[in-house]
Amino acid sequence: MHYNQKRPLLGLLKVRLQRPFAPLSLFPNPSKRLYSNVTAATQKNSQAKRGLARLRPSEDLGLTIGSVHHGFRVDSINYIKDFDMSAYHMQHEITKAMYLHVDCADTNNVFSVAFRTPPSDSTGIAHILEHCVLCGSESYPVRDPFFNMLKRSLNTFMNAMTASDHTMYPFATLNQQDFSNLLKVYLDATFFPLLRENDFLQEGHRLEFTPVEEGAEEAVPDLIRSGVVFNEMKGTLSNANTLFHLGLQRELFPRTPYAHVSGGDPSRIPELTYEDLKSFHKLHYHPSNSIFFSYGDLNVLDHMEVINKNVLQRFEYSEDSFKIKDKLLENMGSAAAGVVNVSTTGPPESLGKMEKQAKFCMIKELDIKTADEYEGLVLRLLGTLLLDGLNSPIYEALINSQLAPDYAPGTGCDTSLMTTQFGVGVQGIRSDDETLSTIKETIQKTLEKTAEVGFDPVRVEAALHQIELALKHKQTHFGLMVLYAATNTWTHGISKEDDVSALQALITESISVNNKLKRLVTEISENDQFWQDQIKKHLLNENLREVHMLMEPDEDFTQKQDAKEKEELLAIKNGLNECQIQEIVSMNEELAAEREQYQNPSCLPTLSIADIPREPSQVIQLTYAEEDDAEENINGRGYMKPKWLSFAELEESTNDIAYLSLFFDAYELVPMELRSYLPIFCSLVGNVDTRDFTYQELAVQSELTCGGVSFNTIVASWLGGKENAEELKLNLFGENDSNLYRQGIMVNVHCLERNIDRTLDLVAATITGSLFGNDLGHLSSLLNTMANSAINSVSSDPLTYGNKWGIAPLSEEFMLQEVLSGLTQVKLTLKLAELAAKDEIGTLIPTLDAIARIVFRPENMRVRVVAGNGNRTYIENSFERFASRFGETVDQEYSKELPSLPLDIGSGVLQRSLDT
Repeated sequence: MHYNQKRPLLGLLKVRLQRPFAPLSLFPNPSKRLYSNVTAATQKNSQAKRGLARLRPSEDLGLTIGSVHHGFRVDSINYIKDFDMSAYHMQHEITKAMYLHVDCADTNNVFSVAFRTPPSDSTGIAHILEHCVLCGSESYPVRDPFFNMLKRSLNTFMNAMTASDHTMYPFATLNQQDFSNLLKVYLDATFFPLLRENDFLQEGHRLEFTPVEEGAEEAVPDLIRSGVVFNEMKGTLSNANTLFHLGLQRELFPRTPYAHVSGGDPSRIPELTYEDLKSFHKLHYHPSNSIFFSYGDLNVLDHMEVINKNVLQRFEYSEDSFKIKDKLLENMGSAAAGVVNVSTTGPPESLGKMEKQAKFCMIKELDIKTADEYEGLVLRLLGTLLLDGLNSPIYEALINSQLAPDYAPGTGCDTSLMTTQFGVGVQGIRSDDETLSTIKETIQKTLEKTAEVGFDPVRVEAALHQIELALKHKQTHFGLMVLYAATNTWTHGISKEDDVSALQALITESISVNNKLKRLVTEISENDQFWQDQIKKHLLNENLREVHMLMEPDEDFTQKQDAKEKEELLAIKNGLNECQIQEIVSMNEELAAEREQYQNPSCLPTLSIADIPREPSQVIQLTYAEEDDAEENINGRGYMKPKWLSFAELEESTNDIAYLSLFFDAYELVPMELRSYLPIFCSLVGNVDTRDFTYQELAVQSELTCGGVSFNTIVASWLGGKENAEELKLNLFGENDSNLYRQGIMVNVHCLERNIDRTLDLVAATITGSLFGNDLGHLSSLLNTMANSAINSVSSDPLTYGNKWGIAPLSEEFMLQEVLSGLTQVKLTLKLAELAAKDEIGTLIPTLDAIARIVFRPENMRVRVVAGNGNRTYIENSFERFASRFGETVDQEYSKELPSLPLDIGSGVLQRSLDT
């Protein structure tokens, strides 16, 4: 179980130095507080792509408005031209369960069942129930059917998630039999779980005694609390960012379900009883409080038959379950308007100075229902224009000015709850009155100024271009994006009038874009004060509830919580009699025996060899540019044409989008002492001035031209070609200690094919003309942001860093991965930020220039292009022109002399490993 923050579909500029979440999405934001039952490792990378074949007519499905199939009445059918798919809204006549089927040519089929689960306290009842229903069910009485299916399935996605006000159980698969198997398991698990008391004790909470070491007979064991969810939430709520975000939500929405921690507060979880859990399931996991969702090219009639036969025929309509939605309306908007100042404390970050770890945010509850899809799109775009990108007004005022190193949780437009919120916050600051006053004043003045002058029309045009690009960009898990949008709107698009048709219309609107976009473009063209009016109406409105929250670090925060828990447990222990002590011991012995007991998974459905196609659904032919015995001569550089340009031509259309990857090998060219600086270099290149553009102009040009240019350093296992077969064989069998891997810089970008030349010009301007020392103040600001992000990443994912550190001595490849993306890299980033604070960052410039000079060379470049049929010649010609310009720009002879490094951290670690 892990805490997972969902990312919306579209991020305007994929630069790691921006906000940690993408603000602009085509669809409503998925809920930010998601407690997921499977790690990201189960979310397998699928090669499924959304097909563009014309949809079959609805008559072929046998569905017409008003017809009834397997108990479901078809209420509406809407063709969504934006994505070439049809939405079928249905409702079960007896139970009133809703069903949305999205029919399209995508073979990566998705299913989900979701329930509204608004909490009335912070015991984590919805979260614990989500765990317990996956511990065995009527038809599949094996302890872990969910996890056992991971080994018996070809799924591309399996998960279960608890959000702030709903719980969902989605899966996706390319295989029809696999879909049928998973559908039956999911339905039985959610509606007919065993819900044994031992599962509640194992997954929820229980008391147990610490083990006594052998021979220590006089030792008195301590009484402790345990439980999967209890332990998980102790970890989750030890993160300062999570506590801060939950605190904002609690203060903004008092006396509502959002004032509680849906995942569970460890101090409140022990109040939950087994009887409470069973009652919650009976009321909330009822068809009358559910929505079924399916997506893809499989026939929905088959799904409906299984759902009705296996589940719905066993239920009647429940008014109590149907009215659960009303709980989400209770007290919403009832909190007093005006500014509420809140000061709290939280755990310190493991790295960084204590005096610069405060977080501050100003957040408002806007007078807009989340289900208002058009207003949601406008506000998400407004948030992007205000906050995102190196040239946005608030970024310039807060981050680039070095008032703060980074945005805080709560920043941006959030449409994941019943009403929309908008916040601006910073972290990594001092908490004194002068600093806070300056930040508040800066935010207010920036909003007021923008409300007067508006935005540069070119930036608005760039943002709209990004929406056009996102509409065409194919997503492997597009069906999941549609699911999240539809479920979010089903949860929040409610009213006391019980107007099902209105809710269905809102859901349809949530998964379509063009109509909203056309309206937005029209209103912008008709009102040259459009954005100014939006800021005044929403963000400068003083008649709304606004929370100003400050969180200061308390170095004893965790110890105080632990001491309080120990005191409570000691009091419980002192009150136990011998009989109660023996009950606790016996219960834990029974649970331990169950954990060790073999579970026979044979009752679960599985795939046979016959269910798995012998041939792939699509073979992608990877071809190279026309071979030539002679070396290509571009500005005097000799290299074989087939070796630098490969082309994957898809049979299906890519919607006029080309996907470009440029790999620059650093394995042999970059000396060991420079390698630790490659991630720093990749984070900065593309975010600084070039010879042709300022960094602000570069950001706008990127948004106008493509989906953003990303630079990443990679270390990848490399098996070589036929000539390396013997070496590889020796390596695999341990007869030598060679390291077969490749290291380099990967440049990725996608763009409309009509923009390929402009995109390549932008790439060339970035890789050949970056001026790292042109604006040292801006460079320092970027490094401060990177340092703050590094500190947060260690706090939020310490296990990953620990794993990298642990396996680093095993091979040169693992050691290099640790240096480039582990604790060594974090240390280097923090040290460079300290140099920036001392105005000594100029010493870094020669190192960055040296990396660019050594790595970004035509003879060192390999290119991969993925595009649709019919455009190969045009794209190849574009790359020929790009390579020619590239060769003319870069000097053939270059200095290989290395600069003095400002810091030498990574190379020393690397060299010690190699010596060992």
